[in-house]
Amino acid sequence: RAIAQATQRYTEVHYEKLGEDQARLLRVYLRAGRKRAACERTVGWLIRRLWRADVGAFAGSMDADEGYYHQRPRGDAPPVDASVYAGWNAQIASTLLGAAAAWDRPALAELARLCLVHVRDTMLRADGAVLRTAGGVAGLLDDQAAVADAFAQLAQWCGEETWLHEAE
Repeated sequence: RAIAQATQRYTEVHYEKLGEDQARLLRVYLRAGRKRAACERTVGWLIRRLWRADVGAFAGSMDADEGYYHQRPRGDAPPVDASVYAGWNAQIASTLLGAAAAWDRPALAELARLCLVHVRDTMLRADGAVLRTAGGVAGLLDDQAAVADAFAQLAQWCGEETWLHEAE
């Protein structure tokens, strides 16, 4: 019971690494403008730990293994939840596009494009609705908004109007 109360008050550290949280942190770091090292570490972690080359998108999260984060040196990384979420991938892609523009790193934009191609091809229904996951249930409003925003950003980056149509 004490642990449950402490967790509700956020006094216990939670170690799970969610893709959407990393995207939000990266966005803050980019806006701060003076945190390039933190940005680079976050981008590197996303690519090393969550990128799924087999599908061309980012996995959802890495497990919360407290022991791993307290070890020095660290052993094997905790397992990754391989689920690919539309909204989370869109958020990551958006921040990678921002990083690509800020640092003149087109390779990051290409990674974002691959990710959004996967979202478009597997999680966008013909009627324009975004699925939460491939073959899954309809996404939430934040999935719809994140995907539309990322598609529009990609259109701006690459100049391909088809991405604007997809955003609509």
